[in-house]
Amino acid sequence: MSSPSGRAQFGLRAQLVTAGVVVLAVVTLVTLVLLNSAERRLEEQAFDQLRSVRVTKAASIESEINGFIGNLEVVATSRAATQSLGELSSAFNDLGAPIDRAALDDYYETEFAPRVQGSPDGAGSENSYQPKTDSGKKLQDLYIANNPEPVGAKDNLSDAGDGSDYSRVHAEIHPFFWAAQQGFGAYDIFLIDNDGTIVYSVFKEVDVGTNLDKGPLKSSGLADAWNESVESDGVSVTDFEPYLPSYNAPAAFTAEGVYDDGGNRIGTVAMQLPVDRINNVMTSNQEWAEIGLGESGETYLVADDLTMRNDSRFLIEDKPGFIDAITDAGVDPGNVKLIEAFNSTIGLLEVDTKSTQAALAGETGAAVSPDYRGIDVLSDYGPLDIPGLSWVVMSEIDAAEAFQASNDMRRLSLFVLGATGVAMLIAIVFMAGRIVRPIRAVEGETVIVGDLSFAAGDHYDTAVLDRIGVRNDEIGDLARAFSTLVSSLEQNVGARVAVEGELNVAADIQRSLLPLTFPTPPDIFEFKLHAKLVPAKEVGGDFYDFGEIDEYHWFFLVGDVSGKGVPAALFMAASKTLIRSGAMSGEPLDELLTRINAEIQVGNAEFMFATVWIGILDLRTGRVVFVNAGHNPPLIHRADGTKEYIQEAHGPFIGPVPGITYTTGALTLGAGDRMTVYSDGVTEAMDPDGDLYGEDRLEALELPVAASDATEAIVDSVLAWEQGNRSDDVTVLVLDFLRKREDRVLIVPVASRDLIQAVTDLNAEVEAFAKESNIPVDTLARVQTVLDEVITNILTHGEPENVTVAMSLAPGLLTVTVADDGHPCNPLDAPVPDTTLSLEEREVGGLGVHLVRNMMDDVAYVYRDGFNELTLTVAVPGK
Repeated sequence: MSSPSGRAQFGLRAQLVTAGVVVLAVVTLVTLVLLNSAERRLEEQAFDQLRSVRVTKAASIESEINGFIGNLEVVATSRAATQSLGELSSAFNDLGAPIDRAALDDYYETEFAPRVQGSPDGAGSENSYQPKTDSGKKLQDLYIANNPEPVGAKDNLSDAGDGSDYSRVHAEIHPFFWAAQQGFGAYDIFLIDNDGTIVYSVFKEVDVGTNLDKGPLKSSGLADAWNESVESDGVSVTDFEPYLPSYNAPAAFTAEGVYDDGGNRIGTVAMQLPVDRINNVMTSNQEWAEIGLGESGETYLVADDLTMRNDSRFLIEDKPGFIDAITDAGVDPGNVKLIEAFNSTIGLLEVDTKSTQAALAGETGAAVSPDYRGIDVLSDYGPLDIPGLSWVVMSEIDAAEAFQASNDMRRLSLFVLGATGVAMLIAIVFMAGRIVRPIRAVEGETVIVGDLSFAAGDHYDTAVLDRIGVRNDEIGDLARAFSTLVSSLEQNVGARVAVEGELNVAADIQRSLLPLTFPTPPDIFEFKLHAKLVPAKEVGGDFYDFGEIDEYHWFFLVGDVSGKGVPAALFMAASKTLIRSGAMSGEPLDELLTRINAEIQVGNAEFMFATVWIGILDLRTGRVVFVNAGHNPPLIHRADGTKEYIQEAHGPFIGPVPGITYTTGALTLGAGDRMTVYSDGVTEAMDPDGDLYGEDRLEALELPVAASDATEAIVDSVLAWEQGNRSDDVTVLVLDFLRKREDRVLIVPVASRDLIQAVTDLNAEVEAFAKESNIPVDTLARVQTVLDEVITNILTHGEPENVTVAMSLAPGLLTVTVADDGHPCNPLDAPVPDTTLSLEEREVGGLGVHLVRNMMDDVAYVYRDGFNELTLTVAVPGK
């Protein structure tokens, strides 16, 4: 490496000072430009915020009203409307004269008239607003005047109890329309016959029973909606205007025809738009600040008559102040009085501004102009797309609030810029000298270190770096860090050689833990087994194992420990040792893994875990009892050419989670079947493009006949797929089942629940087996006596569904296994009776088990897979 000395250079200190001054000047200029840009951006953001709110509100209102119209179509096509309106209209006409005219007159005089706003005389002559027909008056007499519910709750009455056809039909349909009114949020729902008579309403105001073509409501918004719907034969919508039955509060309606099954129009259904829901959308449930409108922003609707269609924020938050403001702004005193009386600006407050005029002309835009209070506001405006309504939406905020952040930012930025500029200039000049000299010294030391070879034994003297390292700044930190780095590098080179040697030893030890000698004849003829493990690092976390449990059973397993390297290898060694010890002792697999999980999770601070697939092969039957603890599904190649993955799982991985209880599964291998058990390093191996090897590719792989060759073929295929891109251990175990063990076997299901019959049938089968197998008579007698005792106990006390007796004759040994799915019970737990005592002195029970123990050479019990298994063994001389 060349030395840096002798290079032509402009002094670093001068460069730092010059660069600092230039940077300071540029920063000042850029800051001023950015400041102006930021101010404009803040103003744009204010308008963007208003626009965002306005667009959101427009979409919400359009959705609300269009959805409301859609709900009207649902009601109009409902069976309650199409099948009942005609009957209801006929029943209405048959109501007759009212029973109690005085009560109806009193209702209009004392309840209705005083609530009407907007005229000096209240409602005028209360009788003039009553329906003109006897049926209409009778309807109001029954469901309004003599309705026991208070005003505002008249809809609670479903049946007036007068026995009329009208009340019968009303009782049938009212729950549906009441639920629709509540669910759709409508103020009211009306059924109108073809003559224009309101024959039904949910809310029961004074419009029910009134004719829209002849009565006092002829010029109302509801009448307009009805007429437009009839004329257009479609859906009609009317804007808000004072509606007498609602005490002259503004109301809007939508109407649609109702047709019977023959397509004949039988009437009209109308719905009164919900003012409160429109208000809630436009006022954001009075959470203006939460949607970015600050302390003075609001959104509101304006119709083509230039009046509001929702309540003003300022009316809601400060009614007295709002009344004073609009009075000072020149709003008509009569309208001010109505706004104050109705506590609403809907249809009452005129908003004649440049923004509303532009919006009503179909324009979308933004401007700064006075609002309806005479205060300058930022206003974003645009029209709404609602059939039948000429509405616009306004989003506004006071200009003083909107521009406050911009003004504050300008003042603060100019102050900070000046102070920072002076401080930067002083600091640059002072620090330049302190930076340059030690940096040059460190640079020289890097050249020296670059020329050393620590692997060859070179040593570096850190004296220069130590002198610089006394500085209490970043340069001192740099020198100390570089000195430490070089020293560590020198030490680590030697340590690396030692670690590599230790890892090689660890890899040899780990390989020694895995069985490398596989079962071969003459000891094993029933199956062939071969396995291979290729670690991703020097040591890994995969493992496999197998072993002979007894004359008829072998266990085999594949496991995969989380992580890689030495920690995984240690966890693997512990897990494998525990599993092998339990399996070789004959411990049931579900109990084994449940116990091991409980043991190794204690103190498992690193939360390591292992997936395990373990099976026990019965050489006599080919049956494999197994547990899959979060492992990959084994692949079965059947002798007939079919293939399948054994997807059955019995619990998660073992290790970090306490309290897991594992279960077992079972499968049967036939002659010529092959089972392949593997780790996830096979199916999750990735090629350089990141594609997985996968289960489909493993299943499609054509394998050699020999188990050892098949193992090698799978591993070679996976390594070729990875193309050197190793990321995980690869473990494969292949077991080929060749044939069943050729012992003489008798398997008898105990079918009869009758005790005598069951014992008789069993004895017949046992005698036939003994005769065919040349079992001595005295041995047969012992076996039959014991089986009589065992079967009697099981059928008497165990309540089993299934009982099976299996007998196998191996050279010199007869084994009898009795299995039942009754209550779990180990008969060998019974205490040994004291036969020296008299019958009166002995405790009841225990003699049967004592008999079985004495007559058999060996007795063993285990509970597995839901079955009690009692194994009885007796020597057979000469066999």
